[in-house]
Amino acid sequence: MLARLRIRLSDEKNEIRSFKGSAFQGVLFEHIDEEYGEKLHQQSMHPYSQYVHTTDEGTEWVINTLTDEAYEYMIMPLMSPSFKSISLIRGDVESEIISKQIETLDTSQLLSDFKDRQAGYNYRIETLTPVSFKQNGAYNVLPMPGLVYQSLMNRYSLLSDNLSMADHDTLDELVSLTLISGYSLHTVRYPIEKTTIPGFAGSFTFHIKESQTMARYVRMMLKFGEFSGIGVKTGMGMGAIRISERGEKNEGK
Repeated sequence: MLARLRIRLSDEKNEIRSFKGSAFQGVLFEHIDEEYGEKLHQQSMHPYSQYVHTTDEGTEWVINTLTDEAYEYMIMPLMSPSFKSISLIRGDVESEIISKQIETLDTSQLLSDFKDRQAGYNYRIETLTPVSFKQNGAYNVLPMPGLVYQSLMNRYSLLSDNLSMADHDTLDELVSLTLISGYSLHTVRYPIEKTTIPGFAGSFTFHIKESQTMARYVRMMLKFGEFSGIGVKTGMGMGAIRISERGEKNEGK
C-alpha cells in the first residue's frame, strides 16, 4: 500500500519554509521506533519520501510511505493525538499542527490501471521540490527521460514483490519512445545541513510516441513517483513531483 500523510502547519512568519525538508527528516525520526530507524539507516533505498511545500492554504509537510511496514512505523505514530506541534532546533522554531489528512493507494490499483485503462500520451511533471540526479559521480540537473525512468524503476523494483521494473531493455525502449515536448525550468541549490545540492525546479512534459503499452507503463511509474519522488535525497525533502495526464496522441511531434 502506498500512503500519504499531509500535515498542515501554522507558519504565519514564513519561518518553516526557509528550513526546507531536510530539517523535517529529523522530526520524522524522532517519532519512529529506534530499531526501525536503524534498519532504515542501513538501507540504500528507503521506503518513504517526505517534503515541505507551500499551498494556497499554507505550509504543508507531506510524508509518503511505499510499504505497509513503513506506513505502520512512520505514519501511524504521527497520527497520535499527542503529536500536536513541531519543533525545529535550528532557529528555535515551533509550529502548531492545524490538520492531518491521510490518502492511500493500493499498488494493485496501479497494475489494474496498467492492464485495463487507456493511457494518455502526454505527461506534465511538476516539481514540488527541487530535483537532481546522480550520474557518474556528479549531479545532473536536467530531466533526461532515462534518469527519470531509472530512478522510478529502481525504487519500484526494490519495494515491490509484484512486479520487477529493473529491466534494461524496457528502459531503452522507454527512452527511445519518449520526447521532452516542453519545459519551464530553472536551476536552484537545495540546502542540506552544511552544504547545498544543485538541482532544477519547474515543470516538463514527456510525450510518448505511438505505443499505448509504453504510455500505460509510464503512467504507472509516474503515479508511483508521486509517492516515491525521483532523483536524490527524497528522504530529505527533494524530488517531490505532481503529474497531470493528457491524451492527445500527436502532441509534441
